[in-house]
Formats: sequence, C-alpha cells, structure tokens
Amino acid sequence: MFKKLTIAAAGTALMAFGVSETAQAASFNVDVLASDLNSPRGLTIGSDGALYATEAGKGGSGSCIPSPSRPEVDLCYGATGRLLRIQDGVTEPIVTGLPSIASPQDGTEATGSHDIAFDATGQAYVLVGLGSNPGNRDQLPTSDFAQLLKINDLNGEPSWTAIAD
Repeated sequence: MFKKLTIAAAGTALMAFGVSETAQAASFNVDVLASDLNSPRGLTIGSDGALYATEAGKGGSGSCIPSPSRPEVDLCYGATGRLLRIQDGVTEPIVTGLPSIASPQDGTEATGSHDIAFDATGQAYVLVGLGSNPGNRDQLPTSDFAQLLKINDLNGEPSWTAIAD
C-alpha cells in the first residue's frame, strides 16, 4: 500500500513540476471520434473494443419540473437520451428514447443518461440521473429518472429494465 502511495505521490509531483522541457514541449494530435452529440456524458470501452457513450439528450416539450440551480427555468421531458457505439469511424445509436430533461429554450441543464458500464458477461447498464428533488420525478411521464437501467438489447428494439433506484 505504501509503495503504491509513494509511486502515486511521485507521479503527481512530476506532473505538477514537470519532468523536462522536452516533455513540456511535446505536441499532441487529437482525433475527433464523434461530433454533433446532445449532452454527451459517460464513456467506456466494451468487450468488443468499441467505445460506448451516453447522451443526456436535449429534453423536449413534455412535462416540466423546476431547475434545481435556476428555479425560474423549467426543465422539460423528452425521450432524447441515447446510447452510442463508436467503432471504426462510425457513430451508431444503439439505444434511443432514453429519458431526458433540459431547458426547452436551448437544451441547457440537460439531465438523462449519465454513464454506461458493462459487467463481466457483457451486460450493459446505464445510469440515468435526475438532478432535482426526487419528489419531482412523479411529475414526469416516466419513473426511469434517478435509476440504474439494465439494457436488454444493444442490437435490436431498444428496451431496458430499471433495477435500482
């Protein structure tokens, strides 16, 4: 344990103070893997080697609840959250219609699908946030907010089951 802590502390010090001018002057190439996403959140690599990403979405014109950070702003429901597979330069929506709330004016303060994880068998799970008083969930047309969802199928008709609140 102490050895791991020492290595972590040494690594942090090297990053904070720099290891040399050569390392600081290194150039980096950035490749865009996906664009035009609606409030992207969690990322993970699946057992198939693909990158998976969740989008919180952009809400919609459904039921509204007050924003927790700006009570004068409403956040309205829409089934615009998605789970994406990004592989070999192709971005493919594999689960659509996940719950989302956001400002109907500009899509800000979006809440919805926040993270993706796979278990040892390859089963996908998506965490859906709420970002509001849990009592407000009853005002929305679905109870899937603030839930852990088991994704039933990644390659067919999108369906999920809420397994934890």
